[in-house]
Parts: sequence; C-alpha cells; structure tokens
Amino acid sequence: MKIDTGKTTIQERFHHLLSVISSERFLKKQGLGNEVPFFICPYPPEESNDMERLQKQLVNKLSQSGIRVLVINLYDLSVEILKQNGDWDWYLAEEPKITKAELKEDLQSILDIENVLTPAIAGLMQQAD
Repeated sequence: MKIDTGKTTIQERFHHLLSVISSERFLKKQGLGNEVPFFICPYPPEESNDMERLQKQLVNKLSQSGIRVLVINLYDLSVEILKQNGDWDWYLAEEPKITKAELKEDLQSILDIENVLTPAIAGLMQQAD
C-alpha cells in the first residue's frame, strides 16, 4: 500500500510504516519473491527533521516488539558507493555543468536498484547479523 506523503500527517505515516514493517507478511518476506525485505520511505526535504524523529520513534517501537531494525540512509549509501567506484569527486566537479535530468539519468544508471543498491543493502544486512 502506497501512502501519499503530501496528504498525510507525520503521525499517520508513523502508523502506516509501523503497520507495514511489523506485518507478518513483510517480516516473512511473503509476496516479495523472497527478495531482501526493505522499505524505502520518501519524503520532502523540508520534513527531514520530523522524519528523523519519526524514524527514531519507529525503530524504538519495533525494537520494543522484538523486531530488529537496520537503518540505512539511502543518500549515505549512494555516496559511499560512488566513492568506492571513484565517481564521487567527478560528480562534485561536474554537477554544476550538467542538467538535473542528465545527473538523474547518470546516477540511476550507476546506482541501479537491482544490480547495485539491493546487493549493497543485502550486504549491510548480512554484516548486521
């Protein structure tokens, strides 16, 4: 179930996320084709502080219920991958010279969800076990 972050309160998002992440279906990877169980919650940049508080509350609540949580900041992970590949400095230098569309297309190619980000997330999950 997708939630419209523009039309919901932080509290409503908290309850939605808690419901999804603590569901038996999510925890047992049912209906996901036994893929890596992770949840990405997008939000507008101006809500960063509120969402950081929500994340801490969510992790605390899930931990109290005996659910282990690994928090991965997708931005930080992406930067780390770009640095490992030797691309980070190039992007810092070239970013002002290219359009947002070109930057987005290029980053989506380098940080391919299926071939790069998902395996990186799976690796972090294995390290946490």
